[in-house]
Amino acid sequence: HVIRALQAAPCQAQSLYARLLPRQPRLFWLDDLAYAEVEDPAAAADALQRAGLAWSAARIASPRRLAESSTVDQLRAACRAHGLRVSGRRSELIDRCAQPECARTLRRPGLELRHRTLFRSLMRLATLDHRGDLGRVVQARLGLFKPASYHPTGGAGLFPTRAAWRRYEQGLRLRALPVPPPSDQQFEWLETLPPPPPWRRRYSGRRFAETALRERLRTDERQCAAADSAASWKRMLDARPDAPGPVVARLALALGRAGRPSEAVALCDSWLPRLPPAEADAVERTARRLGRAAGRSHRPLVPLIQAPRRRLLLEPGTGRARRPRWRVGRHHYNVEVAVVETLSRHGRLAVRGEGVPWATLFGVCFRDVLFAPVPGMLPSPMLRAPLDLGTPGFRGRRESMIDHRLREIRSGDASHLIADVVARRGMEDIRGVDWKRFPPPTLIALARLVPGPALAAILEAFVDDWRGARRGLPDLCVLPGRPVRISRSRPGRLGAGLLLVEVKGPGDGLRPAQRVWLDRLIRAGVPAEVWEVRPDMGHGLPRVTADGTSPSRKEHA
Repeated sequence: HVIRALQAAPCQAQSLYARLLPRQPRLFWLDDLAYAEVEDPAAAADALQRAGLAWSAARIASPRRLAESSTVDQLRAACRAHGLRVSGRRSELIDRCAQPECARTLRRPGLELRHRTLFRSLMRLATLDHRGDLGRVVQARLGLFKPASYHPTGGAGLFPTRAAWRRYEQGLRLRALPVPPPSDQQFEWLETLPPPPPWRRRYSGRRFAETALRERLRTDERQCAAADSAASWKRMLDARPDAPGPVVARLALALGRAGRPSEAVALCDSWLPRLPPAEADAVERTARRLGRAAGRSHRPLVPLIQAPRRRLLLEPGTGRARRPRWRVGRHHYNVEVAVVETLSRHGRLAVRGEGVPWATLFGVCFRDVLFAPVPGMLPSPMLRAPLDLGTPGFRGRRESMIDHRLREIRSGDASHLIADVVARRGMEDIRGVDWKRFPPPTLIALARLVPGPALAAILEAFVDDWRGARRGLPDLCVLPGRPVRISRSRPGRLGAGLLLVEVKGPGDGLRPAQRVWLDRLIRAGVPAEVWEVRPDMGHGLPRVTADGTSPSRKEHA
């Protein structure tokens, strides 16, 4: 009804409503409005009032609201007219003018928009953006980027009931608070609301409640007793959170602090087989640490394959920086760029970007799969990806298309796929694709240099877990080239084939997601290594054993 009323209003009235909707004041004075597309603001305001889209300021404005909507000069003029003191802050002027006598001086023709909250909700629904920002719409019409071209699909709605929509809006307000409120409301949401389908999770009020509750419990565990903290984490785990791994780890640590490490190890062992690899790795390390404290062992998972390690000595850089700098030639770089420059000086090219190059390759190679007309997954225009990307159902809904595309990539056709997509669709705005860092010529060259089986193995991980696959990929992709020997490196020889490298400086260890990716790459036959960069103090390199560790001090001596 409200949308039809706005569409039926004159064009100038629509323009005025659109201009005023994103502005902060609640009251707008007509003599302050000057827009090129609104020639007669008074007539446009009158049309909005007749359509039920605005109220007249003369009808609703109280003296205080009139004062709050006036400028400092107007407030001082009103004080001067009524013999009041004109000095002081704006808040003091508002307090003096918040009386009926001053209201008659401040009152002018104006309006207040109606349905502001409703229209913001509708913009969130139209763009599927939590902020409801129409900036992407404007940028696309200005030609600053090209949105993906597809026909929105029907099917199941994003919100099955009005109550689900309202809970989503409440969750957004909860998310906007700087400090999460007390956790009773969030506990009730988690305990009473059923988990949504995975493709609806991002737009679920339950998700916001879980995030706020986890932040609140992390804050409270520093201030309350360990037993109370354990009881709160146990209640949250019983409420079936969408990401149970971090909750299990925090509960186990709270149990350990409460003097119950054996119970904590048993909890971790019971959950380990049910967790995703990255979450399972973190929980297993927690169980191992608590098991040592309790003097008991735990039931480990199949161990991850350890990537070979290489030691590289570089000269420490100078100057102040957030991260340590390393000197290569006459310039100073952070550790990843320093390794790239070192490889370049030895005649090998490396691409830096962690998950960015692979996410870009995935988005372009699987463009037609992403925007296939699957019912319900593309409910609105200008989406950058379907709703189910990164959920277990993504592959099941497109099984044949995905298998066919993986076979093409495995056979070495990725570069042809990229060239075809760019020729047919151009550089569309696709989630995860970074055209600035990897324009079509660079992307095609990268696809040609990476062997097809290796590329298919990496991109298949994006098919099965798009969000998780972007975290933990090695820092560098050393492209195939001639074999070289790297000075001040052990091992010193670098083979001719593709190599993925995780770079670690002093004091930097592997995170769980990185350990999982290294294991996945090695099992898929993709060469991967961990390069440990250490300062060159003029003592040379220690000998490195086959597993990448240094010998004992006695043996080294």
